[in-house]
Amino acid sequence: MSEAVQQLRDRLLQLPEVERAELAHILLDSLGAPGDGLESDLQAELARRSEELGSGRVQGIPAEDVLKELREQFP
Repeated sequence: MSEAVQQLRDRLLQLPEVERAELAHILLDSLGAPGDGLESDLQAELARRSEELGSGRVQGIPAEDVLKELREQFP
């Protein structure tokens, strides 16, 4: 990874979670996918969840917490 990319990554990781999720979606979408891409129902679900996070109606669970719980359940 180039130094420029590392610096950009460090700056982007300081963004709020919702903005990082939106950016990730934009970047993944820009890569294109074989076939039609995501199914429309999956796209709608992702949009709904993103809106819920952005509005504050739901709160995300930190990945560290999820992974810790999974490791405890499945040692």
